[in-house]
Amino acid sequence: MTKLHAFRWLCLFMLAFAIELAAQSPVGKWNFDDADNLLKAEIGSNLDLEGSAVAIPGPADNNGAVRVDVGSHFIMNHGIEGNGGGVKVNNWSLLIDFRVAQLDIWHTFYQINPTNEDDGECFKNTSGHIGVWVTGYSEMAIEVDQWYRLILSVECGYAHNYFLDGELLHEGTPQEVDGRFALEQILLLFADENEEDGEIDVAQVAIWDYPLNDGEAYNLGNVEKEVTAIDEMDRDGIHGYKLEQNYPNPFNPITTINYQIPQDNEVELTVYNLVGKKITTLVSEHQAAGSYAVNWNAGDFPTGVYLYYLRAGNYVESRKMLLVK
Repeated sequence: MTKLHAFRWLCLFMLAFAIELAAQSPVGKWNFDDADNLLKAEIGSNLDLEGSAVAIPGPADNNGAVRVDVGSHFIMNHGIEGNGGGVKVNNWSLLIDFRVAQLDIWHTFYQINPTNEDDGECFKNTSGHIGVWVTGYSEMAIEVDQWYRLILSVECGYAHNYFLDGELLHEGTPQEVDGRFALEQILLLFADENEEDGEIDVAQVAIWDYPLNDGEAYNLGNVEKEVTAIDEMDRDGIHGYKLEQNYPNPFNPITTINYQIPQDNEVELTVYNLVGKKITTLVSEHQAAGSYAVNWNAGDFPTGVYLYYLRAGNYVESRKMLLVK
């Protein structure tokens, strides 16, 4: 490879790095912490309300919530332009921190029809399972009076995944581009046209203009973790854990990843491609406190930017690396 080609790949790597960092923050976020203005947005446009909702205590002292009554819903103007090869918004993610008091009634998380004349697109059914018939329902059921963080990660035509508290809950059946699950400019939260929208408590809602991958959903965790730019989470206030930049970088085809953990822990070191698919697991075992070096031979993988994640207990960190052949 010539120096010019290497320089071009390095520029592409830096551009991809900058673009991905810019895309990590949600394009809309609503905390419901202001009891005097429950519709106020922290990021994006304020919500509108159809029906009634009241402020309630949330999962923590500094985390308020709202109780959305039966037959009521929020109206979100998310501002995301059409993407994913269609006219509508085909690539997106939605986060909802929620709690329900009953399992034997239906609850709706969102509806795409802005006139509220259709079924919702995601439910908690009367057995506590989450999903919708066309994508399938989760095997795991939720419990009453417990706060959960639900994330829907959608790439129409390719993936329709449900995450609960950072873990993959259900890998749904992908649907077509510009089909049922492609967003209009207006999105209804907790709306259903035939009363399958039971009372629900909500502590936070956020929306992204791309599908979160497994690592990002894991990093967002549960309702105790603040939703910020994903790459910035869990960096401050954690001492002793460290994930080094791989060396050499760019590389072909072998590189070394160094990391350290301050205490015994279950450790995973995994590699993802830029579309969020896990391509290999380098470490998955219980390790003693100390420093470690792991070599990765990427001889079977194409040129491109890859992300590697270190997970040790509650600690998660990621970095990017460039394979150039």
